[in-house]
Amino acid sequence: MMKKQVLIFATAILFIVFPNAQSIKAQTNTATGIQALQFNTSGVNNTATGYRALRFNTIGSFNTAHGAEALLSNTIGNQNTAIGVRALLSNTTGGQNTATGVGALSSNTTGGLNTASGVAALTKNTTGSQNTGTGFGALFSNTTGANNTASGNNALALNTTGSFNTASGSVALQENTTGNNNTASGYSALLKNTTGSNNTANGVEALNSNTTGFDNTATGVGALRFNTTGSNNTAHGVGALGAASSFISAPGSFNTAVGNKALFGVIAGNANTAIGAEAGSGHPFIAQGTFLGTSTGISTGERPPPGLFVNVTAVGYQARVTSNNQVRIGNTAVTSIGGQVSWTAFSDGRYKKNLNEDVPGLAFITQLRPVTYTLDVESIDNKLSANLPQVSTEGGSEVTKAMTNQKPSAEEIKAKTEKAKIKYTGFVAQEVEKAAKKLNYDFSGVDAPKNKEGFYGLRYAEFVVPLVRSVQELDAENKELKKDVEDLKELVAKLINEKAIGGNNTTANLSGAYLEPNRPNPFKSTTVIRYHLPQSAGAANVVITNMKGQILKSIALTSKGDGQVTLNAGTLAAGSYTYSLWVEGKQIDAKQMLIIK
Repeated sequence: MMKKQVLIFATAILFIVFPNAQSIKAQTNTATGIQALQFNTSGVNNTATGYRALRFNTIGSFNTAHGAEALLSNTIGNQNTAIGVRALLSNTTGGQNTATGVGALSSNTTGGLNTASGVAALTKNTTGSQNTGTGFGALFSNTTGANNTASGNNALALNTTGSFNTASGSVALQENTTGNNNTASGYSALLKNTTGSNNTANGVEALNSNTTGFDNTATGVGALRFNTTGSNNTAHGVGALGAASSFISAPGSFNTAVGNKALFGVIAGNANTAIGAEAGSGHPFIAQGTFLGTSTGISTGERPPPGLFVNVTAVGYQARVTSNNQVRIGNTAVTSIGGQVSWTAFSDGRYKKNLNEDVPGLAFITQLRPVTYTLDVESIDNKLSANLPQVSTEGGSEVTKAMTNQKPSAEEIKAKTEKAKIKYTGFVAQEVEKAAKKLNYDFSGVDAPKNKEGFYGLRYAEFVVPLVRSVQELDAENKELKKDVEDLKELVAKLINEKAIGGNNTTANLSGAYLEPNRPNPFKSTTVIRYHLPQSAGAANVVITNMKGQILKSIALTSKGDGQVTLNAGTLAAGSYTYSLWVEGKQIDAKQMLIIK
C-alpha cells in the first residue's frame, strides 16, 4: 500500500514539474538530463542530452543537443546540432547550425547554416550565417560575418563582420576583422590581415604581415610575407616578394613576382615584374622594374644601396642593370642578339624640337681610331657580381647574396671562353667621348656610365649621322674640284684656239721652233707632245712646271725637225700644268695641259 502511494506521489510531482512530459514523448523528442527540453511545446524530433540542453525550445524541431546547456536558448530554431558544453548556447531562431566543441557557436542567436567544430569555434557569432569554423578558436570573434570558412587553430579568430573569407591552417587570417573575400591556406597565411580584402595567400606565412592591403595574390612559403599595405601584388614562388626580415616596411603595389625568391628583399617600390628564380632580388628599393630570367637584377657597389632604382629592365639569365632607366639583355656569355628586322628607333618629326645642323663631319670622324680588340669577359663578370646587395636568409642570421652564386656549368664556361677569343672591330668609348668634347660636340653615341659601377658603351647606329655629314662635306669639295676642272678645260680650249690662229707663235715664227698641243688633253696616264726644231738649233728641252712655276721635269730633245716626246703622268697629281720649249737657254713656246685621275 505504501509503495503504491509513493508511486502515485512521484507521478504527480513529475506531472507538476514536467507538465509536457507526456506530449514530449508523443512528439518523438528525447530528453536526458535535468531541465532538458523543459519548455518544449510542439517541437518534434529533438534530442537533448545534458543539463538544461534545449531547455527553452518551444516549437523548434529536428534539433540535437549533447552537453550541458547545449542549445539552451533555442526556441523555434530547426535542424541544429550542438555537441559540447554550451555549444549553441544562445541560439534562439537560427537553423541548420552544427556546433561541435565546448562553447562552439555559443553566442549565435539567429544565424543559420553555420558549422563550428572545435573548442570556442565561432563562439561570438550572433547573426552571421553560412560560416564554417573547424579548430580551436576558429572564427572565435565572428559576430555577423557570413560565408566564412576557417579550418585550423585560431583561423579567422578575430573576424567580426568580414565575409566570404576562407582560412585553412593554424592562425591563418587570425587577425582579420572586417576584411572580405580573402583566401588563406597555410600556417600563419594572412595572419595579420585586418581590413584588407580580395587577398589570396597559399603557403606557410604567405602574406603573413598584410594588414590593409588588397587584391594581392601570394603562392609559396613566405611569399609577400612582409607586405602590410601594398595592393595589387602577385607573388608565386617560395619567398617571392618576401622582404628581408630586418625591414618592417612592405612592398608597394602592382608588383608581380613569379619564381623562388623573385623580388625577394624589395621593401619599397611599385609596378615591378619579376619572373624567374631570384629575379629582381636583393635590392630593397625598385620601382617600374622588369626582370625576366633567373638571377636577373641590379648590380651596385653601394651598401646600403642608395635611393630608388626606377624604370630598369633586365632580360635573360644573370642579366643585370647598373643605373636608372636602363635596359640590359643577356649576360657576358651572349654572342648574338637579333631578329628578323632591324631595330627601330622613334624618329617622328612632329615630336622633335630645337632642330640644329651643328653635327661635325670630317672634323669628328677623322679623329676616331678604329681598332680591333677582344673582351675581358672574366673581369666584366667579376664587376657585375662582386657587389651584389645582401639580404638576410629566412629563419636565421646568416647573410647571403641575393643572387645565387651557383658554379657556372661547363657549357657556360665554354661559351665565355669562346667569346673571349672573338676579335671585335670598333672604337674605344672613352676616346670617342674625348674627340667629341674637343669639338664641343654633345655626341649621343657615347653611353657614359651613370655611376662608378656602370660601363662605358657606344651606340654605333648614332655614328651614321656624322658619317653622312662627312660624305656631304666631301661631296661639296668634289663639286668644287669639278668646277675647277671645267674652268681649266675652258682655258685649255682657249689656248688651243689661239695657237690655231697664230696668236701665240711670235717666238716660234722668229726662231723656226715651236710646240704643238699635246694629245690627248686632258689625260690620265700618258700624253704625246709634238715639236719642231730647225736643223741649226742648239740644245733644246721640254720643261714641265706647275701653276706656281716650279720645275717638275725637264726632257732633253735629241732630234731635229719634227719630233715628239711621250710624257708619263707618273706621280704627278691631278691638275693643270705648263709645258714649254727651251732652245739654247731661251723659252721659245709654251702650252697648257691637264692631268685628271
